Amino acid sequence: MDFQLKLYPYQEKAVLDIRAAYRQGYKAPLFVLPTGGGKTVIFSYIAYHAAAKGNRILILTHRQELLDQSSDTLKKFGVPHGFIIAGRPASDHPVQIASVMTLVRRIEQYQQAPDLIIGDEFHRSLGQQSWAKVLRHFSGSRILGMTASPIRLDGSGLGVSCGGFNDILLEGPNVQALIDGGYLSRPDVYAPPVGADLDNLHMQAGDYKRGEMDAAINKPKIHGNALEHFTRICPSVQAIAFCVSVKHAENLAEEFDSHGFHSKAIHGALPKQDRDQMMTAFRNGHIQVLTSCDLIGEGIDVPAVTCGIMLRPTASLGLWIQMTGRILRPFPGKERAIILDHTNNVDRHGLPTEIREWSLEGVKRRKKSGPKEEEQPIKYRTCHKCYAVYLVNRSACPQCGTPMQLSAREIAEVEGRLKKVEEGRQRTNRRREEGMAKSMAELIEVGKKRGYKNPRGWAWFKTQARLRKQRN
Repeated sequence: MDFQLKLYPYQEKAVLDIRAAYRQGYKAPLFVLPTGGGKTVIFSYIAYHAAAKGNRILILTHRQELLDQSSDTLKKFGVPHGFIIAGRPASDHPVQIASVMTLVRRIEQYQQAPDLIIGDEFHRSLGQQSWAKVLRHFSGSRILGMTASPIRLDGSGLGVSCGGFNDILLEGPNVQALIDGGYLSRPDVYAPPVGADLDNLHMQAGDYKRGEMDAAINKPKIHGNALEHFTRICPSVQAIAFCVSVKHAENLAEEFDSHGFHSKAIHGALPKQDRDQMMTAFRNGHIQVLTSCDLIGEGIDVPAVTCGIMLRPTASLGLWIQMTGRILRPFPGKERAIILDHTNNVDRHGLPTEIREWSLEGVKRRKKSGPKEEEQPIKYRTCHKCYAVYLVNRSACPQCGTPMQLSAREIAEVEGRLKKVEEGRQRTNRRREEGMAKSMAELIEVGKKRGYKNPRGWAWFKTQARLRKQRN
């Protein structure tokens, strides 16, 4: 069949890795790929071939927008499919896309287990009882979980040892590799001061208490700060602002709209028809700033958006990854992604490009040293002039060129930072070593020498980046 979509080489490799896991006897692999890497394309391709072999496939989603997105991708692969959601008639197609909330209410009607259950945004599989009830009802089915953030809200894992469903974790290329390969946009991150006191927020269900966040952030002073920095840094681009509450989103939209930036607030309490119209207007460029409360953090595909205005503090690494991932999708004419972090999230969780080691056991928590947690080394610096965030190994801001200024804590750490200078030299030597490798075969040998898990895949990305540079 001549598909409307073609898989990238790393997506083809993902399909092969998933199939190999099943052949090795695993029943529930969890595949991790950054937002924008094409998880929907991968699982739609798998669904097409599985259905062609006579299998029945159930695709689980938790939101109408994600159900429609999955349906659109399946159509591009020519996959006939039905829906399990209120308001749509039932069908007997071997591929069904289900709203988890609808399916869990009708679960007793479905006694025949599907051969394969595909879970989109599978980090929700343990965070919501409806997911777990569906997966346990069909306990004999194979599972394929797809996510960009393989942890629960509180950082715990999704593996069987943590009470989850997954028995092996498979990883595609990370954010930095996809950027190097031209598949994602490179982010510029700014951390402007907002004057909000976030030090005393309390935790609830793995994140900060919603009411306390709203009280700290939903203020005219902070809205004005967000408006000021957007106007200074990127006033001509489209933006999504991530807000704490519906009222916060509405107040921020009014602030931006009153200053000439056509803005609307979007949230789950709106009728679906209104949300659809708003998203269409945004994609068509008729809305410049969309202020969102808990709606565009996962799965929604808006590649034209260039700026993310982060006004939603979070203690959850997974949520931070989901929010920043919305901004990194490539789009014609989009040279960079811009993230304006007004809530210190980058200090808590790191830059979007940070390489993270995932496991089915979740995020490793730091051990306490005495009465206080041991302070971690400073990794990032914020420019005191333009507020760009950059790694400490630079001597000046990469955005405006302002020389760096050491903080009191950094001055106290100068002796300890001698190691970082040596690490900088090592990076220079590594770049020189890569430059001397003139062919993909030589790059593969470099990858093997360094002990990379997939030296061939790393060499392929390096080769593609070189070709693009030559073309440009």
